[in-house]
Amino acid sequence: MSTIATFNRNNIDAIRKSINEKLAQVSKELGIALSIGGMNYSSDTITTRLTINAVGDNIKDGESIEEANKRAEFEKYAQLFGLQKSDFGKEVKLNNKLFRICGIAPKSRKYPILALNREDGKVYKLPIAGVQMHLSAVSNA
Repeated sequence: MSTIATFNRNNIDAIRKSINEKLAQVSKELGIALSIGGMNYSSDTITTRLTINAVGDNIKDGESIEEANKRAEFEKYAQLFGLQKSDFGKEVKLNNKLFRICGIAPKSRKYPILALNREDGKVYKLPIAGVQMHLSAVSNA
């Protein structure tokens, strides 16, 4: 194994990838969620934030630890936005595009709902009014 004498943009990506692989192993082993934030570095020092979340028995079959944490956060804040806990994972159609509700951004008042676009696989922030309107139309149908 080669050693790193100095930190630079080229080796930071490799370091992050290696750390994430090890954190994924520990997450699975201990049933917790581990993630690192952005990395600041100089030639001889890297600083980052490590976030550790307890998951416990909150994981459903086939769900990753990350998905379980997103669902738990959605369930925690859903009522603040007039949604039900059970709305997580539901599909909504906005602007003729199909989305699956996959999270919530409670600090984002204008676009708090995170939803996966079924066509391009990207996560978008959606307005609460549009999501509520679609969900109520589906439940009333």
